Amino acid sequence: MKAEEILTLVRAGFTRNDLAALGVVQPVDKPVDKPVDKPVDKPVDKPVDKPVDVASIVSQAVAATVAEMQKNNMLGAAQPKTESVDDILAQIIAPTGGAK
Repeated sequence: MKAEEILTLVRAGFTRNDLAALGVVQPVDKPVDKPVDKPVDKPVDKPVDKPVDVASIVSQAVAATVAEMQKNNMLGAAQPKTESVDDILAQIIAPTGGAK
């Protein structure tokens, strides 16, 4: 018998003794020892995860994003060039049509 067929029989509920009676597997000489359960004196303490404060995490992320946006705005901001009286008079005498 192929391993796949044996696996199908095991999934169907056949035990090792049933398969040995059919001659598919070797009979077990020594019974398998079951693990001995330890007596339960007190429950095992599992470390408890602290609850995550999502609002605090989101607030910090938003604050960091706003600060970065403000920094980028300050670096990219440019004041328009201040025009002198001579520039204004030159524009009146010989207008360039708004192109500089």
